[in-house]
Amino acid sequence: MDERIFSLWVYLAQTPLLWLTTTIAVYRLMTIISRRLGSPPLLNPVLLSIVTIVIILLVSDTPYPTYFDGAQFVHFLLGPATVALAIPLYEAERTLRKSSGQPLPVC
Repeated sequence: MDERIFSLWVYLAQTPLLWLTTTIAVYRLMTIISRRLGSPPLLNPVLLSIVTIVIILLVSDTPYPTYFDGAQFVHFLLGPATVALAIPLYEAERTLRKSSGQPLPVC
């Protein structure tokens, strides 16, 4: 088992996949930690992941462009994900405004 992990590490370290894998693994770990602690707002998995990735980059002396070369796939998917979340939010705007007590826009 140790040899397979070492082989995987050697492969990932030579490709940009190292940072993509690191980003996904850190986010997953932070999600687990946040849920186990009751999901308080200050322990948001995204916030914890950012802090953890920054610490990893500083400790490993990895420049941000090197990190971004591997993690750019996540960055690329943020655009469609934002749109995918914005459409239902826009469609529910009237209901959200009514429930929050804000005046409805005049069109």
